[in-house]
Amino acid sequence: MTNLLENLRGLGPARMVALGLAAAATAGLLLMLVLRAGTPPMGLLYGNLGLADSGRMARLLQGAHIPYTLTAGGRSIMVPAGRVDAARVLLARQGLPSGGSVGYEIFNHRQGFFTSRFRDRIDETRALEGELARTIGAIHGIAGARVHLVLPNRSAFVTHPPPARAAILIAMRGAARLDPASVDTILNLVVAAVPGLRPQDVAIADTEGRLLAHHGETGGPATSGPEALRIAMERRIAREAEAILVPSLGAGNVHAQASVVMNFDTTRETLSSYNPNQQVTRSEQTVTDTRSSTRAVPTVSVANNLPGAQPASAGAGSREKRQQDTTNYEIGHDVRTIVHATPSIARISLAVMVADVATKGKNGSVVYQPRPPAELRQIAALVKSAIGYDAKRGDSVTIVSMRMPRLAEPAAVPASAARSLLRSLLSPETLTGLAQTLVLALVAILAVLLVFRPVMLRLAAAPVASPQPPAPLPAPALGEPALGELAPPTEPGAHATALPRLDGVMHAASLKSLAELVEHHPDETLSIIRAWLAESAG
Repeated sequence: MTNLLENLRGLGPARMVALGLAAAATAGLLLMLVLRAGTPPMGLLYGNLGLADSGRMARLLQGAHIPYTLTAGGRSIMVPAGRVDAARVLLARQGLPSGGSVGYEIFNHRQGFFTSRFRDRIDETRALEGELARTIGAIHGIAGARVHLVLPNRSAFVTHPPPARAAILIAMRGAARLDPASVDTILNLVVAAVPGLRPQDVAIADTEGRLLAHHGETGGPATSGPEALRIAMERRIAREAEAILVPSLGAGNVHAQASVVMNFDTTRETLSSYNPNQQVTRSEQTVTDTRSSTRAVPTVSVANNLPGAQPASAGAGSREKRQQDTTNYEIGHDVRTIVHATPSIARISLAVMVADVATKGKNGSVVYQPRPPAELRQIAALVKSAIGYDAKRGDSVTIVSMRMPRLAEPAAVPASAARSLLRSLLSPETLTGLAQTLVLALVAILAVLLVFRPVMLRLAAAPVASPQPPAPLPAPALGEPALGELAPPTEPGAHATALPRLDGVMHAASLKSLAELVEHHPDETLSIIRAWLAESAG
């Protein structure tokens, strides 16, 4: 480590800067290689999106664990090239993208020097249409809306301008439909937002071609009156049946359909009752008749009727008096009239389909089995309690266990899955990304081997010392030879040894003495070797 630091100090500022740049370039190449290898090639999913659509799409992609990248200020979404089709299908299920709309932000980037009255009127209409479309799209169940407005041209020379008109096209999510109350809500929202717009000048339709509102009336013959009431009752009963079963069976495993027969007859009932205890004197009348007479009234008796009898004398007259009292009473009289005008349910027929139980077989395949009869009876009891089942009315409830497709069920792997996988791996996007990764890897390896490694080896090598006079050798110890006394031995039997890369030969005894001297004086030996190297380098 000390030699490395000394070599770095000896390089100088210019070489240090060059070494730092080489190290930074090599590290950057390696980092780019790692990032490039971990990031798949991206493809454009959708571009020129509204921010609202972009936010909803990003949330759905994140929930589906599909990596994405937002570009162009959040108005474009990039996903891995191999998952573009799957992502588009996923978003299409949720009605995205909805097409977007331009609201009052159209006035944010206007150029005041290049405008006209016509353009101002068009921009105002577009902004109002976009804001209304956003408001309608916020209602639950609506996937998107298109609003077309015809606004009258404001002019000082027109006394009675034509009224404003509006046409609205609504797209629903899935098989959902708008009820008359929701259509009436949309109608009132639009009328309240557009100046001079009347309800009879608004037309509302859906993407299936049904006219929901026209001339201020919401709904047609099939969606208003008794028919609408029957349809609403059928939907309510079906929702109640599904709501009681979904917590235990799971969403998507229950489907209910109801048929209701309703009685719309009007019944009038009149009840009359008399209470004798409630007597009230209504009128009283008294008539008195008195009669008197002064004419004698002959007396009639038995003696007067005998033969030879004398006639009786007449009476003094008569007097008669008669009185009649009449009293009229009023007795309490209650009259009650009952009119039954509310429609009533005559019969309910409900069909409920529940999904079979899915289990895995021995070979790993999915096996579907019908639910047991005991469980079906429990389901029927729950449904009957939820919808108000009445056997006397003739109601019927049918529960059937059938196989139902599930969204989460994995699709069967086709026989050509291997060919499809190979085709996706050999696609131009995949091959281009692989070629770029290989080029970057080759450049990084060459930079490490040809630039970085030689520089590091040179820095790690021992520094070259400047030529110095050799240090004086210490005095030899007793019995040790001095360096100057390393002469060829003259003993008989001494043999010479040839050294590689050196000219001539050297006695083995001299090599032995030199080795002993280096072993006893390592520092001095190293100093002499450095001096020799410096001389040879100079």
